[in-house]
Amino acid sequence: MAYYEKLGDIVKYNIEYDNVNKYVKACIEDEIELRYLKQFYSDLADVLRKHNCKKALTDLRSAMVNMTIIEIDELPNLASEIGFDALIKRALVVSDNFKKYSFFESISNINRQNMKIFRSFSEAEEWLLNDEKAPNKAIPGSSLTIDEQG
Repeated sequence: MAYYEKLGDIVKYNIEYDNVNKYVKACIEDEIELRYLKQFYSDLADVLRKHNCKKALTDLRSAMVNMTIIEIDELPNLASEIGFDALIKRALVVSDNFKKYSFFESISNINRQNMKIFRSFSEAEEWLLNDEKAPNKAIPGSSLTIDEQG
């Protein structure tokens, strides 16, 4: 479990590489606020680079979303700044606040990110591991250089 401390607050999350399925698995078990997501995205991108991986599954079922629609609208730009683009296939598993997550999925994909929201972990993993949905060629200007191995 990684802990990120800023402004006296501690946010709990875990990011690890799944050697069997060849994807990065992340879990946030705390309140989600915009001010913490930059560090989380940065750490997630570091693990993706380290393992030359283009797939990530983030489990948010134990997290509480404390963000406005305006802040959620900023997330795709934040993710793009870190290096997330259409090459990185991201599945998010959620429990409630589905309306906010649905909005996040829509604006992420409009902003050329390959992301989908799920309520079921197994469905998210199945989509993530389905290589037909994963882009196989690099997009010029991407800050994450990924090969075709996953």
